[in-house]
Amino acid sequence: MPNLYASKDGTPKGFDDARVKKVIEEWDCEPTDTVKLKKRDKAAGYRLIKAREIVMTASPFFGSLLYQMPYELWDKSEWHEDAPCTAFTDGRKVVFNPLFVLMLGLDELPFLLCHEIMHPALQHIARLSGRNHTLWNCACDYAINLLISNFIDSAKTNHGLASNWGIPSCALMDEKYQGMSAEQIYGEILKESEKSKGKGKGKTIIIGGNGDGDEEPDPQQKPQQGDGRGGRSVSQKELEEDLRRGLTEMVRGKDLTPEEEEELMKHWRNSLLQAAAISKCIGNMPAGIEELIGDFYKPVVDWRTMVMQYISEISKDDYTWARRNTRTIESGIYTPSLYSRNIGEVVCILDDSGSMYGSIPHCVSEVVGLFYAAKATLLRFVTCDTVAHHVYDWSIGQEEPCISGTNAIKVVGGGGTSFVPPFQMIQDEGWNPSLVLYFTDLDGEIPDKNLDPNCPVLWICINDYHKQEELPFGKLCQMTEIVSENRVSL
Repeated sequence: MPNLYASKDGTPKGFDDARVKKVIEEWDCEPTDTVKLKKRDKAAGYRLIKAREIVMTASPFFGSLLYQMPYELWDKSEWHEDAPCTAFTDGRKVVFNPLFVLMLGLDELPFLLCHEIMHPALQHIARLSGRNHTLWNCACDYAINLLISNFIDSAKTNHGLASNWGIPSCALMDEKYQGMSAEQIYGEILKESEKSKGKGKGKTIIIGGNGDGDEEPDPQQKPQQGDGRGGRSVSQKELEEDLRRGLTEMVRGKDLTPEEEEELMKHWRNSLLQAAAISKCIGNMPAGIEELIGDFYKPVVDWRTMVMQYISEISKDDYTWARRNTRTIESGIYTPSLYSRNIGEVVCILDDSGSMYGSIPHCVSEVVGLFYAAKATLLRFVTCDTVAHHVYDWSIGQEEPCISGTNAIKVVGGGGTSFVPPFQMIQDEGWNPSLVLYFTDLDGEIPDKNLDPNCPVLWICINDYHKQEELPFGKLCQMTEIVSENRVSL
């Protein structure tokens, strides 16, 4: 996988060694040196106060959000076990290494503050949805940094107060991701990873480590031991590497109950809407924010509701006296209505990529239950990640399909995702479905319009951060219980 922390010419992104060594030599000290610690924290705290004032003066939007987020300074010996030695947020606070604050220029700190506050505001932890955390953090960083960079560019054009903000050299930035959501960027990163593996480059590379990319860590490897105060010990080499790269992190608050986490998400949802309303009234709305809000907080349409609407349209193939035609009763004429619960052949496609594993059993049981009631003539289950792995045909009266047991649907995926193979299969095999259901998180290769099966297609998404206009055909809806579960449990 390409090193996302390197510039296009291959040189590492980040701060030069001289800048890192200078701040360490001037300000780093042992915890026992209380005089120097106090002086260092006071200097870092003053810079953060000034940076917050700069943000609040220049942007009502970012300032409104920043006002609601407390911050702390932590010593390197107390660092969070999941975070680099620079800065991180868990949605309740932002924690800064004072060395990192003192290494950045005062013109760069506003960018850092805006970056950290946008992680909780955009619900990035809740949107993880089983993805690789490190790659997801990179994707979110790309999306946030472009958003802030666009705001700075606009300020320069309009002579705004943010026109002199600096962008830290460590910031992940690539114009090719302009206008893309974090989910879309994550998908692009995974595509690059698949291409690298296809060229025989070996293991998938996880971003991090020494700046050149590390292999995925061993899950059996024990985490570093802390000092008993909830943090971990940090070596001098690790400190220097993290400061040079300047990476920041978003982490989940492990002491939060599901109810507290849901309440925290509601808080930031309301805060984002309020900040947008304030900045819109003043006329200083950052570009792209309004669109983001529309995407995240649009009304939820549950998939069952939409499926039943389609069934009522598709299955009107016979007359029945059980339901009389209400349109003619007022005239004293009693006629049967056109009604049947038989909807013919249905194709159900299960995205069995790694990020869907926890949701697949629920999807299968829901589909089986629904089509017992709807009396589908034939239900075809297709499992697919980048290729279609298995097709299972099921009719009412046969032993029902399940994930495990003697009549199991084979789930063998776990790699990337492409939505092309199943629709190509429908065409090649000459299937004639009345309805196609695709259960997915919508992180994959979208098919072209020429693969439209010419029947209703429902994209049933397990998260709620995608746009209808991204799809070439069909309708987008949600598996709302999975969406809710993801928001609460991740």
